[in-house]
Amino acid sequence: MPQIQQPQQRLQLRAARFPKGAEILVADDPKAEFFYIIQSGFVLVSMNTDTANGGGAKKGPGDFIGVISCMSHRSQVEKAIALTDVIAIAVHRTQYMDLIKLSTPTALKIIRTFSKTTKAMNELLMLQTTNKKVNENQALIYQVAKYYDDDGQEYISAFAFDKFVKLNIQSPALEYAKRRLLELKQKLKVYPNPEESLRHYPRGTMIFSEFQTGAEMYVIQSGSVKISKVLNGTEVTLAVLKPGQMFGEMALLNNDLRSASAITVEDSEIRAINMANFQKITESSPDMITNLTKTFAERLWIMQRQLINSRLRDDPVAKMIDILALQLEKMNYTENTSVEYQTEFTPNDIATMCGLTKSEQSRCMFNFMNFRFIETKKNKIFVSDCSEVIKQAAFYRKKLLRNQ
Repeated sequence: MPQIQQPQQRLQLRAARFPKGAEILVADDPKAEFFYIIQSGFVLVSMNTDTANGGGAKKGPGDFIGVISCMSHRSQVEKAIALTDVIAIAVHRTQYMDLIKLSTPTALKIIRTFSKTTKAMNELLMLQTTNKKVNENQALIYQVAKYYDDDGQEYISAFAFDKFVKLNIQSPALEYAKRRLLELKQKLKVYPNPEESLRHYPRGTMIFSEFQTGAEMYVIQSGSVKISKVLNGTEVTLAVLKPGQMFGEMALLNNDLRSASAITVEDSEIRAINMANFQKITESSPDMITNLTKTFAERLWIMQRQLINSRLRDDPVAKMIDILALQLEKMNYTENTSVEYQTEFTPNDIATMCGLTKSEQSRCMFNFMNFRFIETKKNKIFVSDCSEVIKQAAFYRKKLLRNQ
C-alpha cells in the first residue's frame, strides 16, 4: 500500500508514495475513482491493446495516469507499474474542477495529450479495422458528396458538392461536381451566419463533412446530431449526440481535417466555439474544461474497446456482438442491467463498424441475428436483454486476451 502524506492545503490533494515494483493502477479495477500526476520517479503504463506487441509507455514527472477511466467513470483500462520509487499526487474525480481553478495549464495539458492520443488511436483503429491508413485528403469530400447523392439525400450532397467545388481541385470530378451543384442549387440550404456563435440547423443539415477543414468545435444546446463516416460505400453511424454533448473538437485542437461528418437528426440549436473563444473559455469556465475532459476520456475508453474488438478477426459474429455490447455500455448498461433497449443502429451499421467486408457480412449476418437476445424493429436492432449481450461480449474478449 502507498504511504499517504498529510493532505495539502487548498485542494486537499494527497501525495502518494509507491515503492519500485508497486502496482499503481490495476487493469479492470471497477473503482477507478482517482488519477495520478507524477511528481518524481518513473512508471510503465500499458493497456490490453499493448499486449500483442509487448508495448507500453514510460511516464515521468509532470505526466498523468489513470485519467481515462477516472473521468469516464469506467473500469480501469490501464495497468501502471512503478519502475522506480514514485511520488504522485492523487486526484479524485470530484476534485477535478477545483484542480482546474487552481491550475488551468494542468487541465489543458491533459486535454491536449488526450487529443493527440485520440488521433493516434484513431489512426491505429482505422488501420486494424480496414487495413487502410487515415487519409487526410480534402479531395475525398467528393466521394462523400457522391455517396449521399446516389442515396437520394440531395440536401446533404449539395452541401458536400459545394465544399468540394470551392476547393477548385482540377479534375474530371470537379467538372461533374459543378454540373451537379447547378442542378442541386435549390437544394442548398440557407446556413446560419458563421459570425454567430448560437446557430439553428434544420433537420437533415450537414454541419460539416468528413475531410473538410475545421476551425470550430460545437456544443449541442437542443436537438440531436449524427456523427457518421462513409466506409466501403456505406454510411456508418458512429454516434447520435444529444444536448450538452460536444463534437468537432479534434479538428479544432489538432488542426486536422474532419474525421467524420456531422448531420442533424432533428431541428437543432448548436453553439459554435472557435479557437479564440476556446482560449477564453478555458480561463473562465471550469465546467467546459471538465466536460471536454470527460468527452475525451469517454472516447479513448471506447477506442480502447474497439481496438480489442479489431483483434477478434477469426469470429465475425463475436465482433458484431462485442460492438453491439459497446453501444449498450456507452448508455451505461452493465452485466447487471437486465432491460430491453431499442438502438439507433441497423445490423449493417454494426457490421460496418467492425470493418467487415461485404462477403463477411453476408456470411455472418444470419448467425448474428439468430443470437437469442437480438432482433430488429423497423430495421433497427432491438435488444431484449442488455445484460446477456454484454456478458457474451465480455466472454469473447476475455478468451481473446487469454490467448494473446
